Amino acid sequence: KALVAIWVAVAFFLLARLVLCRLVLARLSSSSQPLESGRIAGELESLRHRLGIRRDVIIHQSDRRTMPMTWGILKAHVLLPSHSNVWDDERLRAVLLHERAHLRRYDPLTQLLLQIACARHWFNPLVWIAAWRIRVERERACDDVVLNYGMKPSDYAEHLLAIATGYDGRKLAAVSGLAMAR
Repeated sequence: KALVAIWVAVAFFLLARLVLCRLVLARLSSSSQPLESGRIAGELESLRHRLGIRRDVIIHQSDRRTMPMTWGILKAHVLLPSHSNVWDDERLRAVLLHERAHLRRYDPLTQLLLQIACARHWFNPLVWIAAWRIRVERERACDDVVLNYGMKPSDYAEHLLAIATGYDGRKLAAVSGLAMAR
């Protein structure tokens, strides 16, 4: 009975953390400014057609120093930092391509299923290793989309580094959302 109680307690803790992270994402989206027009929204719409994505995306701009991230299974969201207004066209396109690639691959759903699997099988290190490898390969796949659209790897690496250095380090939202770089 003690082992079952421990299993339930840890699984409950991990699921509660998942719910908390979802609440943080909801708060981030409600406290950020939706972008319905302008250069960023136009570029996102153009990429939607180029990548063949049917889902609409709600794009937000946060006044916090946040990492670009994507979340949402039924309603897709992309969050950009406030200084994304001053990004050059190449950086903006790279970020939006990366985030759109997550949506095209249904990565928010995969992320949720991974988190549930880790909560259910928290005692199994192979589940955690598999979840980590899936996250790594998921990011590589999205990076490959950006590179396949003609961006030089060195330029893309420079953009990723610049974005990652502007991040404030809050990881709670990035647990449920798909942050571009960590």
